[in-house]
Amino acid sequence: LGKAAGWTFGVTIGNAIVTLTGTLMVSASTIFSFLIERVIVDFGTTLKTLNMTQGIDTVWTAFRDFGNILIIGMFTFIAIGTILGIEQYGAKKILARVLIIAIFLNFSLLFTKLAIDASNFVAHQFYKAASLSSVETGAGTGAAAADAVEKGGGIGALFLVKSGVGSVYSNVGILAGAGWSQGLGFILIYTFTISGFFLILTGIFLYGSLLIISRAFMLVILMITSAAALASSLVPAISSGKFSWKAWLDTLLKTSL
Repeated sequence: LGKAAGWTFGVTIGNAIVTLTGTLMVSASTIFSFLIERVIVDFGTTLKTLNMTQGIDTVWTAFRDFGNILIIGMFTFIAIGTILGIEQYGAKKILARVLIIAIFLNFSLLFTKLAIDASNFVAHQFYKAASLSSVETGAGTGAAAADAVEKGGGIGALFLVKSGVGSVYSNVGILAGAGWSQGLGFILIYTFTISGFFLILTGIFLYGSLLIISRAFMLVILMITSAAALASSLVPAISSGKFSWKAWLDTLLKTSL
């Protein structure tokens, strides 16, 4: 009876701990999955829903107009240099470069959006593969995982099933069934191993959620400043600094990927 009471106590405590950590993990996973859907898969729709699209276009237009004014000034500068015969500022030196920038400047927002959409598409493929590729359509664990994912647990629900939990509310059966035959030691090992695993996943999902949110803010800033960054390449004083076109492009690539 004493051993039975110990096992019963172990099962009860183990169930409480696994349920708590599993709930935390699934909650973090739900937030992560929500952000994946809203901030990566449907990023454009989310911006429209938050009424940010018009604001982005308005601010970008202001930077574009400023860039076009700068380009007009450059053309005037080239013309004066050509008339005065100043070779180092002549048309052959910088005219082609200014023309190319003048063309791409007015499409900089479009190109930036295309780069972001491409990276978001690739990111979604990785997420979809991680959350669904190992979900089989047959009976048993695969079917349970598919059902868990479809019910909103996201990739966290898949981790539950693959860990032998099934759901955060079905641990009594697992612990009791295996615990009675394997003993209190198994209950303790199972409880702390699975709980530790769930806590690590909780931290990963929350950190990933933070990265997705910060990435979204940075992408908005990059869209707004795309024209200004391209125009900055015409100004020698800032063409190689931390606010230059090269720095902007590096930031876009790193943030997207």
